[in-house]
Amino acid sequence: MRKLTIILLLLTSKICTSYAQDTVKVDIYKSTDDYIAKKATDKNVSLVVKEVGDSHIWIKKFIDDSTGKSLNKLNQSWAITYKGSTFLNLGYTNDLNNWKIFLKLNLEGSKFCSSFIDEETPNIVKNSGSYYGGGLTGVLIKESNKWGKNWIKQNGSKTKILFVNLTKQNQPFGNRYKSSLGYFITKKELVEKLQLKKTDDEIASISFEEAITMIDKANLQL
Repeated sequence: MRKLTIILLLLTSKICTSYAQDTVKVDIYKSTDDYIAKKATDKNVSLVVKEVGDSHIWIKKFIDDSTGKSLNKLNQSWAITYKGSTFLNLGYTNDLNNWKIFLKLNLEGSKFCSSFIDEETPNIVKNSGSYYGGGLTGVLIKESNKWGKNWIKQNGSKTKILFVNLTKQNQPFGNRYKSSLGYFITKKELVEKLQLKKTDDEIASISFEEAITMIDKANLQL
């Protein structure tokens, strides 16, 4: 009897531990304006998660801390904060449209934010986005949307920059609140957004590291 009691206690402990690992505490930014103002719109909220990584959070649902009830209205939140970092809802991106994935912002500023997608980024993030059908045609269409959007690091590896312009917001549409959208930016687009004067040769030679420095400098300008 005592042995059975110990086994039951161990099983209960294991279940409780597993549940705790599947739930994380977050704060909510429902819109871009809330993020800019650093005004959390909901604080008594947790996420039931499928996976938590260094760069992303794959969610199942939002729940109320006090009642445990699902908060479906928060599925459309623009971003969340977790352990001091901000994670963007990929439902607010053009290239990685996925309402169940939140991606960490690697660079944050008053005007522009960015996330970096590289070879080490999990497939659940990289494979998010629109579905173009099966076969070679679908693959080519999907890949064509990414042409010219790779940035080369000094070590030779490739990275994509998911760029968010906080100074430009779209009006509410579908599931989205009024918000800024993220998209994979090209070298030419970045130079235009930052209002820089560069020749075609200078634009073509911009490295990933130089691009990040350019965005940082632009965020410091009034």
